[in-house]
Amino acid sequence: MLTVLTGVPTPAGGTATVVSSNPVATLHDESLTDPKDADYPALAAAYRTVTLTRLDGSGYLHGGYAYVDSSTGPLAQGTFTYHRNDDRFEQVMARYWATRAQLHLQALGSTYVDNEPLRIKINQ
Repeated sequence: MLTVLTGVPTPAGGTATVVSSNPVATLHDESLTDPKDADYPALAAAYRTVTLTRLDGSGYLHGGYAYVDSSTGPLAQGTFTYHRNDDRFEQVMARYWATRAQLHLQALGSTYVDNEPLRIKINQ
């Protein structure tokens, strides 16, 4: 849902659970492995609660700098708390990190060349 403040639409947001971009470095644990989509105890400390910004309020991870094409249907409104064993987790990770990358590039002085959200397909 978009909120209107003095006539200017403000994109919706929400909270989400993601894993740091490099759990080995974050946890200082070189013994970590990738057991595919398993949610295992050694990774628990790498999960972070973050804010997803610029969502269009549809329940999908659409809006801002990334548009996730979902095969799982709409996600929960406002709270996207999934772990690795849930297929929606990859969607949240892709949306969050694609947006973070775009914001980082802009902070370095780059402009948003495409001027439209990056389309992301998960499990294709």
